[in-house]
Amino acid sequence: MIIGTGQPDQSAQTTFERLPGFPYWTIGVVLRGSVTVETRGGTIVHRGPSIALTPPRTPYRIAAGELGRGWSEVWVIFAPRPEWLTLLEWPEILPGMLSLDAARGNSDFNIVIEALIEVHRLATGARVERLRFAENQLERALLLAHAINPHAPHARRHPAVRKALQAIDTRFAERLDVAALARIAGCSVSQLSHRFPAEMGTTPMAYLEAHRIERAKHLLTSSTMAVKEVSAAVGFVNPFHFSTRFRRVVGCSPMVWRLRRGE
Repeated sequence: MIIGTGQPDQSAQTTFERLPGFPYWTIGVVLRGSVTVETRGGTIVHRGPSIALTPPRTPYRIAAGELGRGWSEVWVIFAPRPEWLTLLEWPEILPGMLSLDAARGNSDFNIVIEALIEVHRLATGARVERLRFAENQLERALLLAHAINPHAPHARRHPAVRKALQAIDTRFAERLDVAALARIAGCSVSQLSHRFPAEMGTTPMAYLEAHRIERAKHLLTSSTMAVKEVSAAVGFVNPFHFSTRFRRVVGCSPMVWRLRRGE
């Protein structure tokens, strides 16, 4: 739930203090200029562009940054859905103060900022159900932030595993085997065969097949493609083999799956 948003230009004389009992999360983005943030754990300067996240009941004080000039910002105050909580595990820069600035070098950092600006635009617009639109946009912004969060589990994966996962996600329709994935990942077959299960809990080929089956389920319910066309679209060379594997994983044939979802 979104409690409020803002996108003000602040003067050099502006100060703001958040009291200890404030019950909501706050995302603050410094667009231009800099601000000094004082918390019980210390003081830090946020230089734009900068994205900070403050949990509930975290008191702090904001004033102009090191040059004593004004700044531009956008902020969002919200109560997260339960499924968002894992998306809020950002790096801690001070006790109770989180930040995404460690990902500033990522090309998607500015996309996150643009998404948060859009949250404010939607929340203050004239559209019917504007807060619902804004909340959906906030979820998108948090997902984008999660993708570049250096503390997220996926960021700690071995580079070879990340490259293999990206290949599976984008090239699943191609003829991929462990050797092909290893070449894409820039490692040997034995290295990938060891690292991938250690981090993902399954083998590369089992993961690839599961991804293909999920894509097939989507196509079966969202298109009128024939089963053999679905089979080819998700990377199975033999439609009979596809149907066999689909039945083993899902518990019914592709055609039965489609019919059940159409009921």
